[in-house]
Amino acid sequence: MTRVSSKKLKTKTGKGIEHNLALLLTKFKTKEEQISFLGDFLSPSEKIMLSKRLAIIFMILQNYSFLQIAKTLKVSESTILRYWKELKQDKHKELKKILLAVKKDKGFLSDLEKILNFGMSPKYRIRRKWFDKVINK
Repeated sequence: MTRVSSKKLKTKTGKGIEHNLALLLTKFKTKEEQISFLGDFLSPSEKIMLSKRLAIIFMILQNYSFLQIAKTLKVSESTILRYWKELKQDKHKELKKILLAVKKDKGFLSDLEKILNFGMSPKYRIRRKWFDKVINK
């Protein structure tokens, strides 16, 4: 788990820092620049934490069970429930929009599916393929 300073920032200062980070992220023109920045800027545990959050939300949107998400990503079901509730409350609107749009990008989906399937048991992968065929008919 990443560590956050126990010293609180003033709300205005925190919002300003968040704004500047968001502005900075829009300045990278290529995927390589973005990857390089994130690789240099984030610690290994921050990368894992953010990647797991993204994967949890993606898997919820793909209708994976809480149990399968927990087993695959090594997270608690209470963590998954928190993100599920947030999605139901429309908290991650922009991310959800992007992930649903990305569903059409076969390269992104196949890469993510390969990564997620790597963490799944072979028995579940077979069941998931069968389920996907039934749903997509």
